[in-house]
Amino acid sequence: MSYLVLSSHINECASFDGNICVNGECMNLPGTFKCMCDMGYELDKSGGNCTDQDECALKEKCLNGMCTNFPGGYACDCPHNFVSNSAGTGCVDPRKGHCYSDYQEQGDLDICTHEVATDISRATCCCSLGQAWGDPCEPCPPINSTERTTLCPGGPGFKPNNITVILEDINECVELVGLCQGGMCINTFGSFSCECPHGFTLDRDSRTCNDIDECLIDPTVCGAGTCLNTIGMYTCVCPSGHMAIDGGLSCTDMRESFCYAMVREGQCQNATSFNLTERSCCCSVGAGWGETCITCPVEGTDAFTQLCGSDVVVGEYSPSRGRVLGYF
Repeated sequence: MSYLVLSSHINECASFDGNICVNGECMNLPGTFKCMCDMGYELDKSGGNCTDQDECALKEKCLNGMCTNFPGGYACDCPHNFVSNSAGTGCVDPRKGHCYSDYQEQGDLDICTHEVATDISRATCCCSLGQAWGDPCEPCPPINSTERTTLCPGGPGFKPNNITVILEDINECVELVGLCQGGMCINTFGSFSCECPHGFTLDRDSRTCNDIDECLIDPTVCGAGTCLNTIGMYTCVCPSGHMAIDGGLSCTDMRESFCYAMVREGQCQNATSFNLTERSCCCSVGAGWGETCITCPVEGTDAFTQLCGSDVVVGEYSPSRGRVLGYF
């Protein structure tokens, strides 16, 4: 004989007066049930009760604002001029305005000068190099003040994203146009640097590229010529008998005269059979040059390097071939 055992499924959600899931919705499942909690509530450890979720205890809620929890939700009270972002996770200052790198108080007036950007947020300005912002302008919050910490929670070089409120790097090279005067701006994580072109040097403010006056640094850079400084470069004005070389950056003596292999007691002796320029003579085997017997500088001295350069290959004089060998 066989027996058929019939069992019936119990619908817990329908077995209780009212909703078994307070602050939630009951979902019947085979042999059990599940509570689907309303927004702002969460299941407790028993899994059968929906309790209030304290959103204010979560770090990603109400950043930069004052959070107040209540059953089923929370309120975020933003500081003056701040509003809640679209995601409701924090407070941001959405205003846009001009940014200034210099600020002074003159009586009751706020004087802002050296505009470095337009139409940027207060955080972008004040959390980087800005000293004042807005129109009319207002000074940026003092460093280490509560207002400064609220505006720049990540410190210098970072700002809260207007949508997510997550901190992000300020790209000063894009946001602050003209930041590097005369140079190229290079953005770095949390900062920036200025790179100057050839012929310029970075000022002590680390933002301005100043022209290098090569004529002032080395008055002898043109040798016998006159140095004329230009923006980012210099040029040599050469006297009669001299020719500009190296793209106008030096003068070489093109006058030809006697080249002497020996100078004894101020007297030049053993002249070559052909005339040479002073450079060709003294930078090879010559000991003296010219009708007035100019003594050639000694190899290895500054005077020799100035006349001959640092890449001279000293050769020898060949009487049979009638020229100087090995000089370039």
